[in-house]
Amino acid sequence: MVEVMPTDQIQLFQGLAIASAGGLLVGLERGWHQRAREEGERIAGIRTFALIGLFGGICGFLGSELGGMVLAAGILTTAGFLALGYWRCVQVHHRIGLTTIVAGLVVFGSGAAAVRGYPAIAAAAAVVTTLLLSLKPALHRWLELIEARELQTAIQFLLIAVVVLPLLPNVGYGPSDAFNPYQVGWAVVLISGLSFAGYIAVKLAGPERGILLVGLFGGLASSTATTMTLARMAKGDALLSKVLAAGIAFACSVMLARVMILLAIVYAPLLLSMWVPLGLMGLTTAGAGWWLWRSNATPVALSEELRNPAEFGPAMIVGALLAGTLLLAGILKDRLGSFGIFALAGVSGLADADAITISLGKLSADQTLSEGTAGVAILIAAGANVIMKGLLVYGLAGGVLARWSALIFAATIAAGVGGHALLQVI
Repeated sequence: MVEVMPTDQIQLFQGLAIASAGGLLVGLERGWHQRAREEGERIAGIRTFALIGLFGGICGFLGSELGGMVLAAGILTTAGFLALGYWRCVQVHHRIGLTTIVAGLVVFGSGAAAVRGYPAIAAAAAVVTTLLLSLKPALHRWLELIEARELQTAIQFLLIAVVVLPLLPNVGYGPSDAFNPYQVGWAVVLISGLSFAGYIAVKLAGPERGILLVGLFGGLASSTATTMTLARMAKGDALLSKVLAAGIAFACSVMLARVMILLAIVYAPLLLSMWVPLGLMGLTTAGAGWWLWRSNATPVALSEELRNPAEFGPAMIVGALLAGTLLLAGILKDRLGSFGIFALAGVSGLADADAITISLGKLSADQTLSEGTAGVAILIAAGANVIMKGLLVYGLAGGVLARWSALIFAATIAAGVGGHALLQVI
């Protein structure tokens, strides 16, 4: 009769295999990175890292059987050999980083974790380590593009998201408990995060790569700011009107995509009932922008920098606008019914579509507002925002750009109205 290997032994061998594979993966990256060096000039390569992972797994197993001192001795031994290899390489190259040594310690630790009941964590650690090692050129290049104020903004953003937000009370105040400090703070973090992602995308990709990226990434940072920037450029060069109109159309399509993303996060059922008109509006602007861009792909670079949209001041303005919108929505709903909500949506949408979208989504999720009323109000807000962009283009540029923008925005609003009418028929 064939004896079956005990389950604990099977798990041990699986853990050792994961430990070795993790070291092999990291060693593959290190070996490729140091492939130009002669044999003996590298701290550790593909075989050494695989053995470090296996050694970590063995020490992890023995540590569970004989005590933690075995694991501690294994860590010290690994660190000692890596330090010796580092010293020898310094003698040859006179200058070398500590990344390989740290990676070796991570491989040892992940190997120990693999046999101590955490194989998924061990595998993830090996993959993340390999990724970080391979991203060295890109990370250093990106670091050179970041300015001091942008780093400060990122730290402020993390401070709000990680420290301040959890401290806000998650209770409702005001009419119909419409104002919730925690939800307002969460919305500020969400909007600032999306905007900051778009801003960084423009910085990293570079606006000189074309109007397509400028419109898409600039629209993610701030569609209104992008519209104003592109409109100002048209005053200096009328020949660019067609391609600048494409950029404005792309920015508007991203604004509509943001509305849909916010709805999906705040209250997905409302998006399911509104994706047809919002989707048609977005496709109209994106299609028009694509046609204009393809028919006149003139290289364009922004002559003005977009303001960092995640700075602390603008983020607080968005929060104040959202808080005021929530309170006004509760008051107008009680006193004027649906008409008050529609009026508020139109006025709020002129300045910003994000705040009113989150407000209406929250009210609908809380059953304070019907999905039908909230959906129509969101369409009104989106339409008002589109009209405002058209007015900005007319005031800042006029001429050919204003005519192209008027055609695009009129078609966009018509698509939204038609999509809503289609929903009523269906």
